[in-house]
Amino acid sequence: MISRFSILLTFILSSLIGLSQSLSYSYETDTNKADSFFEAKNHDIAIQYYTKAFLENNDLGKSGHRYKAAACYAILKRIDNAFIQLYKISGAGKFSNFDLISKDMNFINLHSDKRWQEILSKVKENKKKQVGLILDN
Repeated sequence: MISRFSILLTFILSSLIGLSQSLSYSYETDTNKADSFFEAKNHDIAIQYYTKAFLENNDLGKSGHRYKAAACYAILKRIDNAFIQLYKISGAGKFSNFDLISKDMNFINLHSDKRWQEILSKVKENKKKQVGLILDN
């Protein structure tokens, strides 16, 4: 009985590991393409690849990729979508690069929206926490 259980458990774990590796490969492939389109200023296509990568990875994404997705949305004046990404990175993502985000001209279309100040405040708070952690160590 134990050997059947061990075999079944090994099979399940192997399947899960294989699945996570394929998601990781797919995520990296899609975000690499998105990054290339972002650099080429082809923001519509970049958004498609960032979105695909996030969806295929259970709506998880690296802060840098979500930052670029937000920039694409902002440039294309898809303001609500930009803020969705910015809230994700400033909240759960703990994005703390206040100097970058506060000076990034890709977000100029967001500056008149009241949510922009909320994002900046959250990022500044994240930066203070990060500095505090560094000083405490």
